[in-house]
Amino acid sequence: MTPQLDKKFIKPGGTLRPGDTVDLELTVTNTSELGVKTGWEFTDALSKGLKVAGEATTDCAAGTITAREGSRTVKVTDGSIAQGVESCTITVPVTASKGGTFKNSAANISARGLNAPGETAVKYVEPATAPVAAADTGERPQSSTPAVAAIAAGGVLLGGLGLRRLRRKA
Repeated sequence: MTPQLDKKFIKPGGTLRPGDTVDLELTVTNTSELGVKTGWEFTDALSKGLKVAGEATTDCAAGTITAREGSRTVKVTDGSIAQGVESCTITVPVTASKGGTFKNSAANISARGLNAPGETAVKYVEPATAPVAAADTGERPQSSTPAVAAIAAGGVLLGGLGLRRLRRKA
């Protein structure tokens, strides 16, 4: 019988911004008799835009994990689940350098001795850009339209009646 490989992104609360780190959790689930399963392996080619952001960890009985920081590949060789263990997990911190929805599915996996996983996705959102304010130089814009020129020069436009400067009679 063949163990099942599953994966999911473990997201913290809130919106993810480029540069934030999330964990990609790869779980190998043993078969129902919970026998020892050795020699399984897989390579996960992360979606374009995602990369490894730190050291991978595992609670599997054995296995060699190759997931270099900055790379787009997670590789596990000589994996093993011990007798009586239901599942074990490989956790890889990943990040994105730009916004987007990044999917990871069976299409990203090359495996031996494991059933293929379903799909998982993570969304990163670019921060909103604030409008750039122009510096006030003290100069007023010139306009060929009298109303615009008068307003820019401190005039007052009253309703649809046109441009008027209110003055107090002495």
